[in-house]
Amino acid sequence: MMYGRTIMATSVAAVVAVVSGLVGAGLAGPARDRIKMIDRIEATATELSDADPSENVPDGGYVHVFGMPRAEGPVKDGETGFSRDVLVLKRRSQILQWVETSSNDGDSYGHRIEWADASVDSTRFRRNGDGHFFNAGRILYPTKAFVAPLGIAGKRLSARFMDSVWEWTSMPIVQADLDAMPAPLRDRFEIRKGDLFTKGNAVNGSVWTSYDAKRAHPMSLVGVMHGDRIDPVDLGDGTSLAKLGQHSAAELMAEARSDAARAETLIDLGAGAAGAVGFAFAAATFLDERKSRPKAPEPAIIWGRG
Repeated sequence: MMYGRTIMATSVAAVVAVVSGLVGAGLAGPARDRIKMIDRIEATATELSDADPSENVPDGGYVHVFGMPRAEGPVKDGETGFSRDVLVLKRRSQILQWVETSSNDGDSYGHRIEWADASVDSTRFRRNGDGHFFNAGRILYPTKAFVAPLGIAGKRLSARFMDSVWEWTSMPIVQADLDAMPAPLRDRFEIRKGDLFTKGNAVNGSVWTSYDAKRAHPMSLVGVMHGDRIDPVDLGDGTSLAKLGQHSAAELMAEARSDAARAETLIDLGAGAAGAVGFAFAAATFLDERKSRPKAPEPAIIWGRG
């Protein structure tokens, strides 16, 4: 058959283009739905603020809020008693331990001592000789975060809004804090530069405990009402519609809309590229077949008498 491989390649390319288009449309569907949802939220969101807290927001309704988030009271570490007037409090504890290192090729091993977030099991070291690199000690109060019930504009506020809005700020520990802590802490720890350290020189098993917090700042957010609580809107892509400072609903939604549009464009381009590759292969097959066809013989020239 003349150009049989070309016909076959073109048929395959057409099928690939159709399938790519269908798959692309399916993958881009969630992004298009997200854009429609963003438009609906922006058009229907009720405006709330500390100065004008509306009570007429239905369950499942969207809100655009500007205000100062507040905790019901000081946030407290119930295990140590440490407390500050913040929104989120985090205790971080580390322990001085031997850790094992290896070369890039994994043929040689070394050991160094460093602050680790948890106790390191030295019995699992591949090279430990006579047990010289033995890890001792344990963390009595491991890393943990604490949050009190939050509110804004007369509504309860989900603590999930705190995840991506504020940087952590160091909270120094003072002597009065240590004096109020449980006896095991008072007896074992001392304050150095605002943090707690095991008394004496730092040796294997020494523990270092510090506190960080997220403070209240005016913020803008778009959320959804569940009862009297404002929860983050689930757009399916992990986007948090919250920023420090005063921002309109349009500003908050613009970034989410841009991300969704970018995802849709990339999927469409990918589907188009797959189809283009298929037809490019068909064209290459045609050229190859054309070159490989036997050439017609040159016409013979017969000399005779005229």
